[in-house]
This record gives sequence, structure tokens and C-alpha cells, in this order.
Amino acid sequence: MRAFIGIVTILTVLVGGVMIFAKDKPAPQTAIDGTSDAIASSDKKDKVADQALLLGDARHSLGSSNAKVTLVEFSDFQCPYCKITTETLKKVTDHYGDKIRFVFRHYPLKSHPLAQMAAEATEAASAQGADKFWEMYYKIFENQKSLTEASFAQFANEIGLDVERFKSEMKQEKYASLPQKDLKDGEALQVSGTPTLYLNGREIKASSYEDIVAQIEAELNK
Repeated sequence: MRAFIGIVTILTVLVGGVMIFAKDKPAPQTAIDGTSDAIASSDKKDKVADQALLLGDARHSLGSSNAKVTLVEFSDFQCPYCKITTETLKKVTDHYGDKIRFVFRHYPLKSHPLAQMAAEATEAASAQGADKFWEMYYKIFENQKSLTEASFAQFANEIGLDVERFKSEMKQEKYASLPQKDLKDGEALQVSGTPTLYLNGREIKASSYEDIVAQIEAELNK
């Protein structure tokens, strides 16, 4: 009888663990380095996304708002694939300049404990200057593997922010709603994981810098 109870207990724990893992694990997504964690369905890729949901207020963008090509990314600061994507997209935006527009959207996953706080840190930085958003953005991704709650104030100091203002606003969670608004827009678009990229309103699969460039060129040449 005791053996039977023991077996039932073990099975209950295992099943419960699987259910928790499944709930917190982000839906698979294709990484920019070609490591496939998901492939968008063909009908989803062919569908043009609702622009209001896709762009939001486009508060964080690079390039010209009048560019023929707009590239949108939904990203999570603790997602390792997003770090790789960031490095690739930096090359893309440097290469094209005002020929394209790049829009960044937050998509903090619950499975990453510091993702929401990291997103809030970039918003607090942005409140002290639009360029400060990108400085904080790159700082966080560059130090992704060693992030702690104390990291953000350190980064604020390194990029020349008013640190006391930054700390106060972070403590108040003043900008917490902004990443969550992006997240809700992404969910409405059926974003299933990070990173997710849209090129001129269509979700794309991109496995390399060359792949992204080829798709951008195709749009520019239309």
C-alpha cells in the first residue's frame, strides 16, 4: 500500500512539474541565428498585421518615419535569441540608415524574472532622452548573462542618467504599464515567442543578416 501511495505521489509531482513548465515556457520562435524554436504558419506570414497593434505609438524607433520599409521587433531582454537578434539588427540599421524604419516593441515573458524590470529600465532611461533608451537597451543586452536587480542603476550611472531620478521612478514602477501595453498588442497579434519580426506588416522568418537584407531589398525594389 505504501509503495502504491509513493508511486502516485511521484506521478503527481512529475505531472505538476510538466504543467508548470509548459505554462511558463514561451511558445517556440525562430531565432535570428537560424536556431529554430518555431516556424510561423504560412497563412499567418501572408497576413498583413493590424498597423495600430503592430506599431503602437512607435515610441522607440530608428530611421525615417517616411521610409518605404518598416521592420518591427517584439523582444524580451532576457531572451538569448533576442540578444543575437539585437546584434544582427544593429548591423541592419547601421547599413540602411534612413532607408528603413526599425521599431522596437517590448514582449517581456513571465518565464524571465527580470524581463519586465529591464523593459521598465529602458523606459525610465528614455524619459531622460530618446537616445538614452538605446544606450540602456544595448547595455542590458550586452550584459544579459549577468543581470541582477542592481544592474539597472549601475547602467544608469554608466550612461550618464540622473541616477536618483532613475532609482525613484523604478521604485515607483512609473513606466510599468508601457511594456505591458506592448505585450498586450503583441498578444492581440498572436505573437507566440521572442524574437518576432515583422517586415512591412508581415511576420517574417529570418535566419541571418543576409536573409534580412535580402527581404528588405525585395521590399525596397517593389
